[in-house]
Amino acid sequence: MWCGNPATTVDHMIPSSKGGSDLPQNLLASCSECNSRRGNRSAFVYFKEKWHSAPSLIKLSYRIMVAYGSAPTSKIKN
Repeated sequence: MWCGNPATTVDHMIPSSKGGSDLPQNLLASCSECNSRRGNRSAFVYFKEKWHSAPSLIKLSYRIMVAYGSAPTSKIKN
């Protein structure tokens, strides 16, 4: 999701070394190169560096907000 290459690993949005969970809302499909390059930086910090090359900017932004608990995750009721 970071670069558009096929995902080969699962990346933690909030790194497990910084208290991130293994729950689905904290996980993101990633190619191994981006996962390694990001290291233990948070997804938000890495996103600020890579936003110009993210192929799905809106989707990636939303996933980061969900991981940090600042986006709605349930459907809006009419």
